[in-house]
Amino acid sequence: RKLRTQLNNHVVIVLLALCFIVLVIDHSLYLDA
Repeated sequence: RKLRTQLNNHVVIVLLALCFIVLVIDHSLYLDA
């Protein structure tokens, strides 16, 4: 049960990180254009 909670937190953190990276890349591409 505890392991599943940790896994859920990990998934959320990974998703947030991906969104952040996409935003940064999108922003830098926008600035380049």
